[in-house]
Amino acid sequence: MCTAEWLVASIDVEGKNPAGLVLDPASPKLYVVMGDTSQVVVIDREKRSVIASWPITGGPEPHAVALDAPNHRLFIGSRVKRSHVYKPGKLVVMDADNGKVIDALDTEGGVDEVEWEAKSRRIYYTGTTGFIEVFSNLTPIIIRVWKSRHGCARQDFAVGPGAQPLLLGRS
Repeated sequence: MCTAEWLVASIDVEGKNPAGLVLDPASPKLYVVMGDTSQVVVIDREKRSVIASWPITGGPEPHAVALDAPNHRLFIGSRVKRSHVYKPGKLVVMDADNGKVIDALDTEGGVDEVEWEAKSRRIYYTGTTGFIEVFSNLTPIIIRVWKSRHGCARQDFAVGPGAQPLLLGRS
Protein backbone atom coordinates (compact mmCIF):
# COMPACT_ATOMS: atom_id res chain seq x y z
CA MET A 1 0.00 0.00 0.00
CA CYS A 2 1.27 3.44 -0.90
CA THR A 3 1.33 5.99 1.87
CA ALA A 4 1.92 9.75 1.73
CA GLU A 5 5.55 9.27 2.74
CA TRP A 6 6.21 7.40 -0.53
CA LEU A 7 4.64 10.03 -2.80
CA VAL A 8 7.20 12.63 -3.84
CA ALA A 9 5.07 14.76 -6.17
CA SER A 10 1.84 14.91 -8.07
CA ILE A 11 2.02 17.09 -11.18
CA ASP A 12 -1.20 18.20 -12.82
CA VAL A 13 -1.23 18.02 -16.63
CA GLU A 14 -3.91 19.01 -19.09
CA GLY A 15 -5.63 15.89 -20.35
CA LYS A 16 -6.57 12.52 -18.93
CA ASN A 17 -4.29 10.10 -20.78
CA PRO A 18 -0.56 10.49 -20.15
CA ALA A 19 0.29 7.57 -22.44
CA GLY A 20 4.09 7.57 -22.48
CA LEU A 21 7.02 9.37 -20.92
CA VAL A 22 10.77 9.70 -21.20
CA LEU A 23 13.36 11.37 -18.95
CA ASP A 24 16.10 13.59 -20.37
CA PRO A 25 19.30 12.37 -18.66
CA ALA A 26 21.06 15.67 -19.44
CA SER A 27 18.47 17.99 -17.90
CA PRO A 28 15.57 18.03 -15.44
CA LYS A 29 13.09 17.66 -18.31
CA LEU A 30 10.44 14.95 -18.46
CA TYR A 31 8.55 14.57 -21.74
CA VAL A 32 5.01 13.15 -21.55
CA VAL A 33 2.85 12.29 -24.58
CA MET A 34 -0.84 12.85 -23.99
CA GLY A 35 -3.01 10.37 -25.89
CA ASP A 36 -6.25 12.32 -25.55
CA THR A 37 -4.97 15.81 -26.46
CA SER A 38 -2.20 14.85 -28.91
CA GLN A 39 0.32 17.00 -27.05
CA VAL A 40 3.81 16.66 -25.64
CA VAL A 41 3.87 18.08 -22.12
CA VAL A 42 7.32 19.11 -20.89
CA ILE A 43 7.78 18.98 -17.13
CA ASP A 44 10.66 20.37 -15.07
CA ARG A 45 11.30 17.56 -12.57
CA GLU A 46 13.09 19.85 -10.12
CA LYS A 47 10.37 22.52 -10.10
CA ARG A 48 7.66 19.85 -10.46
CA SER A 49 5.74 21.96 -12.95
CA VAL A 50 4.76 22.04 -16.63
CA ILE A 51 7.09 24.33 -18.58
CA ALA A 52 5.79 23.74 -22.13
CA SER A 53 3.10 21.99 -24.15
CA TRP A 54 3.42 21.27 -27.86
CA PRO A 55 0.95 19.85 -30.41
CA ILE A 56 1.91 16.60 -32.11
CA THR A 57 0.93 17.29 -35.71
CA GLY A 58 0.86 14.19 -37.86
CA GLY A 59 0.36 11.81 -34.93
CA PRO A 60 -3.25 12.00 -33.68
CA GLU A 61 -3.11 9.30 -30.96
CA PRO A 62 0.37 9.34 -29.36
CA HIS A 63 1.10 6.35 -27.18
CA ALA A 64 4.88 5.98 -26.75
CA VAL A 65 7.97 8.19 -26.80
CA ALA A 66 11.76 7.84 -26.91
CA LEU A 67 14.53 10.45 -26.75
CA ASP A 68 17.83 10.96 -28.53
CA ALA A 69 19.10 13.42 -25.90
CA PRO A 70 22.42 14.48 -27.52
CA ASN A 71 20.62 15.40 -30.78
CA HIS A 72 17.50 16.78 -29.06
CA ARG A 73 15.07 14.50 -30.90
CA LEU A 74 11.85 12.99 -29.61
CA PHE A 75 10.52 9.91 -31.41
CA ILE A 76 6.77 9.65 -30.82
CA GLY A 77 4.82 6.54 -31.72
CA SER A 78 1.23 7.30 -32.61
CA ARG A 79 -1.91 5.43 -33.49
CA VAL A 80 -4.20 6.92 -36.12
CA LYS A 81 -7.41 5.93 -34.30
CA ARG A 82 -8.36 4.85 -30.77
CA SER A 83 -7.34 1.28 -31.52
CA HIS A 84 -3.87 0.10 -32.47
CA VAL A 85 -4.94 -2.24 -35.26
CA TYR A 86 -5.41 0.52 -37.83
CA LYS A 87 -2.83 1.15 -40.51
CA PRO A 88 -0.78 3.17 -40.94
CA GLY A 89 0.62 4.15 -37.58
CA LYS A 90 2.94 7.12 -37.30
CA LEU A 91 6.43 7.82 -36.05
CA VAL A 92 6.65 11.55 -35.39
CA VAL A 93 10.12 13.09 -35.10
CA MET A 94 10.10 16.26 -33.00
CA ASP A 95 12.72 18.78 -31.89
CA ALA A 96 13.01 18.30 -28.11
CA ASP A 97 13.98 21.95 -27.56
CA ASN A 98 11.05 23.72 -29.22
CA GLY A 99 8.43 21.12 -30.20
CA LYS A 100 8.82 21.63 -33.95
CA VAL A 101 7.69 18.53 -35.86
CA ILE A 102 10.49 17.50 -38.20
CA ASP A 103 8.77 14.55 -39.86
CA ALA A 104 5.82 12.16 -39.53
CA LEU A 105 6.58 8.75 -41.04
CA ASP A 106 4.07 6.02 -41.83
CA THR A 107 4.55 2.80 -39.87
CA GLU A 108 3.09 -0.66 -40.23
CA GLY A 109 0.41 -0.15 -37.60
CA GLY A 110 -0.51 1.18 -34.19
CA VAL A 111 2.34 1.60 -31.74
CA ASP A 112 2.91 -0.29 -28.51
CA GLU A 113 6.47 0.80 -27.74
CA VAL A 114 9.27 2.97 -29.14
CA GLU A 115 12.90 2.61 -28.05
CA TRP A 116 16.01 4.57 -29.06
CA GLU A 117 19.40 2.88 -29.06
CA ALA A 118 22.23 5.42 -29.16
CA LYS A 119 25.05 3.04 -30.15
CA SER A 120 23.41 1.92 -33.41
CA ARG A 121 21.40 5.16 -33.83
CA ARG A 122 18.27 3.08 -34.37
CA ILE A 123 14.66 3.50 -33.34
CA TYR A 124 12.73 0.29 -32.59
CA TYR A 125 8.96 0.49 -33.04
CA THR A 126 6.53 -2.29 -32.13
CA GLY A 127 2.87 -2.54 -32.87
CA THR A 128 0.16 -5.15 -32.99
CA THR A 129 0.20 -5.92 -36.70
CA GLY A 130 2.97 -8.55 -36.48
CA PHE A 131 5.89 -6.28 -37.31
CA ILE A 132 8.87 -4.76 -35.54
CA GLU A 133 10.07 -1.78 -37.47
CA VAL A 134 13.62 -0.54 -37.19
CA PHE A 135 14.38 3.01 -38.23
CA SER A 136 18.01 3.97 -38.74
CA ASN A 137 18.70 7.56 -37.76
CA LEU A 138 21.71 8.10 -40.01
CA THR A 139 21.80 11.78 -39.09
CA PRO A 140 19.49 13.68 -36.76
CA ILE A 141 17.16 14.09 -39.75
CA ILE A 142 17.54 11.17 -42.21
CA ILE A 143 15.80 7.95 -41.20
CA ARG A 144 15.77 4.58 -43.01
CA VAL A 145 13.26 1.77 -42.32
CA TRP A 146 13.74 -2.00 -42.00
CA LYS A 147 10.80 -4.30 -41.30
CA SER A 148 10.83 -7.69 -39.63
CA ARG A 149 7.87 -10.08 -39.82
CA HIS A 150 7.64 -12.75 -37.12
CA GLY A 151 4.12 -14.06 -37.77
CA CYS A 152 2.70 -13.07 -34.41
CA ALA A 153 0.31 -10.45 -33.19
CA ARG A 154 2.74 -8.69 -30.85
CA GLN A 155 6.37 -8.74 -29.80
CA ASP A 156 7.95 -6.85 -26.94
CA PHE A 157 11.65 -6.05 -26.74
CA ALA A 158 14.17 -4.09 -24.72
CA VAL A 159 17.34 -2.33 -25.77
CA GLY A 160 20.10 -1.57 -23.29
CA PRO A 161 23.20 0.61 -23.54
CA GLY A 162 25.68 -1.09 -25.85
CA ALA A 163 23.37 -4.09 -26.28
CA GLN A 164 21.74 -5.71 -29.23
CA PRO A 165 17.93 -5.80 -29.33
CA LEU A 166 16.61 -8.48 -26.98
CA LEU A 167 13.33 -10.16 -27.80
CA LEU A 168 11.33 -10.45 -24.58
CA GLY A 169 8.19 -12.19 -25.69
CA ARG A 170 5.40 -12.88 -28.12
CA SER A 171 1.67 -12.84 -27.58
